[in-house]
Parts: sequence; C-alpha cells; structure tokens
Amino acid sequence: MHSLHYSAWDELSFYEEHQGDILPHIESHLRTRPLGCEIRTEGLEHTPLSEEQIRAALGAFPESCDQRTRLVRVLGRSSAQAGLKQDGSPYPTFSTYEISDPGKGVEFHVVLNALDEIPSSDEAKMIAHYCGVFHGACRGLLTTRVYAFRNWPGDPPPHVLRFPDGGTYPLVEALRAYRTVAVQYPPLTRGLTGYTDHFYHPFPGNDDAWSQHCCYHLAEAVAAHYVGAALDHNNQGKLNPLDERPDQREFVERFLRATVVEA
Repeated sequence: MHSLHYSAWDELSFYEEHQGDILPHIESHLRTRPLGCEIRTEGLEHTPLSEEQIRAALGAFPESCDQRTRLVRVLGRSSAQAGLKQDGSPYPTFSTYEISDPGKGVEFHVVLNALDEIPSSDEAKMIAHYCGVFHGACRGLLTTRVYAFRNWPGDPPPHVLRFPDGGTYPLVEALRAYRTVAVQYPPLTRGLTGYTDHFYHPFPGNDDAWSQHCCYHLAEAVAAHYVGAALDHNNQGKLNPLDERPDQREFVERFLRATVVEA
C-alpha cells in the first residue's frame, strides 16, 4: 500500500510513537467470524500478525464483502525475497499484491513483506501489516484483473453494486462517484503522491490508468478508516485522518456495506 521510493523510518516511527492510540482503534474493528469465502494464509513466520489476527482483520469487513472479494491468499514474504535494506535507503513496499494467471479468472493475493531487519517495535510492524491487509482486502473488492474497465479472458465482469440507500452502480460508476468526493482534498496518504496525475487530471480515453489510480485511492481510504492513522501527502502523521473529510468517510462506509446485484 506504500510508495516504493521512500525510507520506512518516519512511517514506522509514527506508528511506534502512537501505537497506544492506533492499535486500540484497529482492535475495535477486528471481528472473529466465519468468512464466507476461502482465503489461504502462507509464510506467516514473516509477519508479526498471526493467522487469527489476519482473519479478524478480514472479518472487520461487512459480510457482504465476502461475496464481492476476489482475494484468495495472504502471504508473508521474507526480507531477502522482498529486498529490504536495514540502512533506511529506498526499499520495496510493506505490502503489495499479486494476481494469478488471467486465463484462470481473477485471483488476488496480498503479500506482506517482512520488516524484521528494520529497527522498530513489533507493534509498529503489526500496524504496518494491518495496513497492508486492509488495503489489499479492499483491492480484492475492486479488481477485475486490476482495472475496472478491462476484462481479460476468463475474468468475470465488474460487479454492479447496490449501496445502502438503494442506488445501484456498476463498479466503474462507483469509482467515479468516489473520485467526485475525494478530488476535493489533497492525497490522503503519502503513498498516494505517486498516483495523482490520472486521479486528479484523468486523460480522456485512458480508462485503465484512471481506474487503477482510483482503486488505489479508495483502498488507501479504507485502510485509513480501519487503522485510524496515516502519514499525509506532506509526510505529517495524522490520527483519524478521515475526520477532516466526513463526506469521504461516509462514501467509504457506504461502499463497504454495498452488496452485489445478482444478474
């Protein structure tokens, strides 16, 4: 969920300094419940999160998300595989995603990169990986492949969603509605500073780039909603950043409660 081009020190330092506020906020959302979809976990020796914590984070999403998601696996990856650097120089993301062969249909995988070589508290690293799970789980709700406009062989079409107010939106129209709200504000998180051109100034006809950026912005907002913290576009740590954006928070909550309209 994070930019590829900055040091981790300030972000993990912010989490560590405020872990007494952030972890209780996260834990208030965690919910142990039967998931209505099969999600595998692998490589959990590379993350401070237990399988129970990962499943409780996924359980924080409303039950209707179980029928919408294309997430099939949460994978821990070693620091050697992830290429992390102890000296604080640029390193790959805390978390990322992989997508299986499109010929088999969409399958989305969240990857949590090990942070064991970066000096920080276990609690701060837990927060970073919770961010990755929440962000990745949202991406699993948004992807047809990655992009809402593109269908690959074997992919199902994008969902049509019914929001709690009864309105129905094809996925791409839900993304447009989110953008209308979010473009009133600067990027919510530092990770979004590399995803601004196509979001704030979409190019006509470049639907794939526009929808990819919009998916990323919405997933960051969902993660901020559940984590209750973020580093903003000016690299300033904020608790409950969506409190300053009530209409954006309302859209996130409505999107999460949406259900799929059956064909």
